[in-house]
Amino acid sequence: QLETLGEKLRRCRIEKGLSLDDVEQETKIRKFYIVALEEDNYHLLPATVYAAGFVKRYSRLLGLDENEIVQEFKRASGRYDTR
Repeated sequence: QLETLGEKLRRCRIEKGLSLDDVEQETKIRKFYIVALEEDNYHLLPATVYAAGFVKRYSRLLGLDENEIVQEFKRASGRYDTR
């Protein structure tokens, strides 16, 4: 079974020894949204442009390929650019 995007983000955060508070402080993303991402609750996130920004900042902090993760987020959440 492949892990979901949220599971991957949570696993990487835990492997780096970061708490949700650490991530909130480093990325300026509210903990509510970080948890929503980690639990794959995409409907709780704001407009796609902001949500994709959160994903980009969070993946950068975790040392993941931010463009790859943003694409994965858009596929998983069903949110695509209209362009």
